[in-house]
Amino acid sequence: MRGFRRTERDHSSENRNRDLRFWVVLFSITGLAALLIYVGGQAIPAFAAPPQALLSSTPPQFMGMNMSSQTTKHGGSPWPSFQFGSFPTWGMGTTWPTLNPSDGVYNFSNLDYWINTAAAHGVTDIIYSFGKTPTWASSQPNDQFCVNPASPPGSCDPPNDVNPDGTGTDQHVIDFFTALANHVGTQIQYYEMWNEANDIKQWRGTDAQLVRMSMDARNTIKAINPAALITTPSPAGGVNNEGETWMDPYFAAGGGQYADVMTFHGYLTMLSYTPPEAEVGLIVAYKKMLSKYGYPTMPMWDTQAGWNLDTNLPDPDMQAAYLSRIYLLSKANGVARFYWYSYSNGKFGTIDTNGVLNPAGIAFEQIYTWLVGSIESAPCTAVGTVYTCGFKMQNGLQEQPVWDTAQSCNAGVCTTSTFTPSTLYVKYMDLSGNITQISPPGSPIQIGAKPICLMSK
Repeated sequence: MRGFRRTERDHSSENRNRDLRFWVVLFSITGLAALLIYVGGQAIPAFAAPPQALLSSTPPQFMGMNMSSQTTKHGGSPWPSFQFGSFPTWGMGTTWPTLNPSDGVYNFSNLDYWINTAAAHGVTDIIYSFGKTPTWASSQPNDQFCVNPASPPGSCDPPNDVNPDGTGTDQHVIDFFTALANHVGTQIQYYEMWNEANDIKQWRGTDAQLVRMSMDARNTIKAINPAALITTPSPAGGVNNEGETWMDPYFAAGGGQYADVMTFHGYLTMLSYTPPEAEVGLIVAYKKMLSKYGYPTMPMWDTQAGWNLDTNLPDPDMQAAYLSRIYLLSKANGVARFYWYSYSNGKFGTIDTNGVLNPAGIAFEQIYTWLVGSIESAPCTAVGTVYTCGFKMQNGLQEQPVWDTAQSCNAGVCTTSTFTPSTLYVKYMDLSGNITQISPPGSPIQIGAKPICLMSK
């Protein structure tokens, strides 16, 4: 994660069944949630709540995980012990300058390491996150503004063969993605077009340049791997909708036509704690923007998010509360994938220490079991400060996560309020995996800042 230093036809009846089958299969492969489903000749966005029979269950890919480059290397934490469905390459030493250190020279060894390591642990769903211009290709090769240990001079400036209006050969980008896509083949199916482009420490070019680069990257990649999906650049922020404010002109410049997925980084604030419920407003703003430009069904992926600095939210129980609530709310509000930032970081959203999971890491395990395989049966709603969501598993189990935002935790002591569940629910699971029977069903129970999941059987 980076700091916020701002100053991405009608169908005939004979084709209707074919189209429905196509989109359901696409969902099961990619984990996309916001799709067009054709019912009675009309296209219905998935987040417009089509009939339950047409909904697909939540895939493992919804639960994504960013990791520190130290994971499994140089004495860092071992690969996570918990399950997750997808893995992005950002922060793993795989940026453009690292893989393409000089013109025509490529070194994919570090990327290969992570692809192979992920595959060895059963994770084959990988997003390549693009960003940072190599010094040799930069239009400002001596620019020191964005220099840090991971960013060489000129890395936040556009390539030297793309003009501010988007004209030029853009040969550097074409050459890079030709080499990359040929090297990885189908091992990588998703390509994210520039990391946090609304951060001037990441990108100092124009929207027209990014649109042109995205167009050429898309054409190049799909010529080699037609099944690959290309995303928008991924802006960061926040409670003031900084990301949506950046993404709007990018779409106005034509960026939407070169994206299969809209990606963003759902960090809410940098220097203080903001409750995860604020994520809903950010999601709504992006949905409005997509509809404005004619892409109401484009899937949304939150490819980086967390509570930001660990020092902003030091209490382990409140960290577990944050992680679980933001996953539940993102799923319920139409985000098709959510990638936590990050495992084994030690600074941002840390959920383990040397492979030992903290309460937030343990909560991730539980949220995975609550959500993966489920279908949303009721939206997340609030009555006062009490939130409830509804999910149904394929075996018929009804789930109702519930929490109270007015409660808090400090030094192992958590406040609670009284909640009376429906008699449908006979037990509940907490974020540590402990199960408590509700006897008799309908008896009042205690809820707090950390969600519990009511279960019907």
